[in-house]
Amino acid sequence: MDSNLNKKKLLSIAIPTYNRADFLKNLLNNILPQARELKEKVEICISDNYSTDNTSEVVLGFKEKYSGLIKYNKNEKNLGFDGNILKAMEMCDGDFVWTFGDDDLIIDKGLSTVINFLKEN
Repeated sequence: MDSNLNKKKLLSIAIPTYNRADFLKNLLNNILPQARELKEKVEICISDNYSTDNTSEVVLGFKEKYSGLIKYNKNEKNLGFDGNILKAMEMCDGDFVWTFGDDDLIIDKGLSTVINFLKEN
C-alpha cells in the first residue's frame, strides 16, 4: 500500500457509486488533478455498490495514474443506497468527510478553497 494513504488526512471525500462509471469518470477527471496538488491533506474514498458495469476498470485506471490518492472498495453484494454511503464513510480517515455524488463536480480551485477554510477554522 502507498505510504501516502497511511498518513492522517485533513479531508476525506466519500463517493458512493453504483453502475454509473461514465459519471464517476467525469467526477474523477474533475477532482483528482486538484487533489493531487493537496495529496498530503486529501484522500478519495470510493465505495462501489457491486456495480455490473465498468466502474472497477475506471477506478483502477485512476488509481494507477493518481497513486496514493484513492481508496477503493467493491462491495460483495449490493448494500442499498444507505448501506453504500455508510461503507464509503467507514473508509474515510480524514478529520472531515465530504460526501460527493458520483455525478457531482467541483469548480476549479474549489478543493483548495475548502482545505484552506478547514485549516483556518
